Amino acid sequence: MEFVESKRGKRMLIFDGFKYVFGYTSQTNVTRWRCFMKNCPTNILEKEKVLLETKGDHGDNCSVKNIDRQKLATTCKRKAVEDICQRPRKIILEEINAFGVAPTMTTNDISVLRKCVYRARRQCLPTNPTCIADIHSAVSLVNTLTTTNEEFLLATKCTGSASIEYKWQCIKLSIVETSEKLLIREKLALKLEWITIEMVQDIEKKPLLKNKTDEESKIQYKTLRNKTNREAKKSKEMWIEKSCEEIDNTMNYNQQNKAYKLQKIL
Repeated sequence: MEFVESKRGKRMLIFDGFKYVFGYTSQTNVTRWRCFMKNCPTNILEKEKVLLETKGDHGDNCSVKNIDRQKLATTCKRKAVEDICQRPRKIILEEINAFGVAPTMTTNDISVLRKCVYRARRQCLPTNPTCIADIHSAVSLVNTLTTTNEEFLLATKCTGSASIEYKWQCIKLSIVETSEKLLIREKLALKLEWITIEMVQDIEKKPLLKNKTDEESKIQYKTLRNKTNREAKKSKEMWIEKSCEEIDNTMNYNQQNKAYKLQKIL
């Protein structure tokens, strides 16, 4: 009886060459596990890793061939998160040798294990910023306090008896200016036909106002949000009305193929 982790991070039980998923735990601390195949009635009762009872018989499609690979994936994901600096190749090779399954592993199995390791590390690492708005939100969330709630001594180019807050503003400004020079500003594409360029410009202003905490910026953000919503709704209604008129005209001229294409867009 062994416990492994599924692709979605759920706990699974392996017993006698079959996989079981969690059902429920009773008040007496008895856990019910059912076969991972939905149509299979087999289930087992377990308490503190001790098998109590087995019910039902497995079907022909319930046997699993890649149990060893799933065990390896669970161990590799755990070690990849614990030691974030270790290379995935080294982790995978060490676990394959430890399990003694090197002769049965294929290139497809190695590729699956590598993807599991990268996926596990990606969940515990912050994402890279893609635009200026991401930089502003990330910098504003930086915590400059120690574990004892004391301010760090920030060393910058500021000289004299400048306050810590002023030094932090200098660092923040330098980060933002560097990001504006090196990162490409993300632009909204006109994916919807009723969206105009003026509406796109108003939408790009919203994240900058939303990140500010003063009351005036909050009022400006609400006003801009309501304005864009009203304009988008009005523009969409006009576009639908224009498209319906165009469909009627094409049907009158017996252009059915063009009418169907316009109708599909709606």
